[in-house]
Amino acid sequence: MTSIDTKPAAAWAPSHGKGVAIALGIAGAWSFTGLIFRSIEEAGSWETIFYRSIGVSFGVSLAVLLRHRGGTWQACRKIGRPGITAALCLCGGSLLFLHALHFTTIANITFVLAVSPFIAAALAWLLLRETVTLRTWVAAAMALSGVGIMVFDELALGDATGIFMALGTATLMAGYAVSVRLGRNVDMTPAIALSGILAVLGSVLIISDFSISWHDLVLCLLQGAVISAACNSLFAYAARAVPAAELMLLGLIETVLAPTWVWLAIGEVPSLATVIGGAIILVAVIGHAYSTIWLPSRLVRAGPKPM
Repeated sequence: MTSIDTKPAAAWAPSHGKGVAIALGIAGAWSFTGLIFRSIEEAGSWETIFYRSIGVSFGVSLAVLLRHRGGTWQACRKIGRPGITAALCLCGGSLLFLHALHFTTIANITFVLAVSPFIAAALAWLLLRETVTLRTWVAAAMALSGVGIMVFDELALGDATGIFMALGTATLMAGYAVSVRLGRNVDMTPAIALSGILAVLGSVLIISDFSISWHDLVLCLLQGAVISAACNSLFAYAARAVPAAELMLLGLIETVLAPTWVWLAIGEVPSLATVIGGAIILVAVIGHAYSTIWLPSRLVRAGPKPM
């Protein structure tokens, strides 16, 4: 049986505007992760990583198999060094994030992760010579200020270990974005499956008791096999057209939506600072998306005025 992927890689690339819209949708879907993990009752961090990563591996591997069929092994080999780097960065970033929670506050982690667009911009310029538009710089700075307002009351001094872990998470996730950009001419989805497999193997070496309730198992598999698998696969697709720094910027909208879902579902009322900071982030990200998608399309439809 032969592969069903008969189109060249470039034919699968979205337009820049479509890539931005996909990135916004990814951030919206990913924002439910906080609510899912808050609903886990008994499972520890390593158990959560293990079963979530099984879900990621299974969900993405199934998607790759259905798309490439007989050409699956060839598709996996094509990811090359960029794909292996992306898998290592995604796996390492997820592990560091979950462990940073044990050493510092959510506020510290959130604030540090907000610098990821700037790290991505630096890495993309060094490795890809990818320039960043002025509007992206302005929107990223505005979003960073919004995150700062959101977490200002909760920022804690010290907690150096957790802060360094959060900075490592931001760097690795920026590296993941740059890596999938570097391999944008091939299907990078197998790299996501590889990241899940690496996380499973790493967890096996640590976990002594694999028991987990059905409730927590369903939540872990839901986050891994559905949300994480779909979002990371679409992220790799969007990266074919959207620069790394812009991808990380658009992802910051998750910072606004995540506490919103927790508030609606659990009743955790956000603080005034969270509302104000979230509004600034929304203006920055949506304003950037508007200038990228809808404004150019309106200008094109309007066309030049008759003389």
